Amino acid sequence: MQILNEVTPGCSLSMQTQIRVLWYTVAPDAPCDVDHNPDSVLDTWRRWVDAYNPDVVVYLARGETFDQVIGGHWQNLGQADFDRYVESRFRQAVAVLGSRRASVVLLTSPYYDSGVSPTGAPWPENDPARVAADNEAMREVAGTSPAGADSSGVYAFDLNAVVSPERTFTASVGQVNVRCGDGGHFTRSGGIYVGLRLAPELAAIGQAYAAASPGGAWPGPLPPSIPSWFPSLPCQ
Repeated sequence: MQILNEVTPGCSLSMQTQIRVLWYTVAPDAPCDVDHNPDSVLDTWRRWVDAYNPDVVVYLARGETFDQVIGGHWQNLGQADFDRYVESRFRQAVAVLGSRRASVVLLTSPYYDSGVSPTGAPWPENDPARVAADNEAMREVAGTSPAGADSSGVYAFDLNAVVSPERTFTASVGQVNVRCGDGGHFTRSGGIYVGLRLAPELAAIGQAYAAASPGGAWPGPLPPSIPSWFPSLPCQ
């Protein structure tokens, strides 16, 4: 198994012009909102897929749970219009990520706990109902995507069940500390814990679809599997 990591902090498929996270209101990072193009992230993903020709693509992001400006209005998961928008973006995303017949695996969002706001209330993006709505959109897309000879396989891997077995946020599972103190990121041990459960499934999916994916080598050196910004995360 060869792993390529093209993770980009501060950008997920739903983001366009502005997001709220904790006490910040900011623009998303590139490749989101490049030259005011809401599809710039999809354009970037298309270039990566064309360059690397993967057998399996994995999507994981927290950004869909944030308040964000869509169509000039602040919206969030749990509002019908935004829920439909997120599901449509997932459908666009899997079409792009599976455009060279790769399988697409959507990792469900785990629960989050990044503390409380100055009012003493939990931050809106930590609302378990938003996680549930995000995950329902992924399952809907995975459940209704065709998997015939001319289309990609789309799967939902229940990451939430792996790291939140009691269906609530927890920093540890058994004796394993899986989450950082910021309530969002994963620790190194958490990454290993998840990887031991995820990697066999990815390998099986990749083997099943390898024959359908066009052959050929990558055109050059692979990007590093550990991104340059990883050491700056709040915990290791």
